[in-house]
Amino acid sequence: NDHDPELMGEIAEMKVGVFHFIEHLDDVSEAFADCLGGLMSVIAKDIQITIKPEISEKFPQLKITKVYMDERNLRENRGAMPRTFTVRYNQLLSGSSKDFIFMLDLSNPNGEQVEEPRNLGLVVEEEEE
Repeated sequence: NDHDPELMGEIAEMKVGVFHFIEHLDDVSEAFADCLGGLMSVIAKDIQITIKPEISEKFPQLKITKVYMDERNLRENRGAMPRTFTVRYNQLLSGSSKDFIFMLDLSNPNGEQVEEPRNLGLVVEEEEE
């Protein structure tokens, strides 16, 4: 009992890993099978996603002002106009999901009222390496 299983699990999760506390030797095979199963379920590797606002007539100054996500995987593409961001992941596991939350500036310099914007024009591009 010289460890914090919750903390160990969080550390493993940060690096897309798993943590197993094995109290009894008989439990080793189950933990080992779980780890091997995780290796087999990688569905994508070296993922890079670029997010940029798509300027339109209704939103000529649309811009991303803040991104809420794990910043270790996020890079701002400095100098890019409009402001763009690239998200990178080493691997994506089957059944996992990634959430991206953006704060957008929808200012319209013409003062036009835009009724219920449905498509704000964010473009996600797949980049070849």
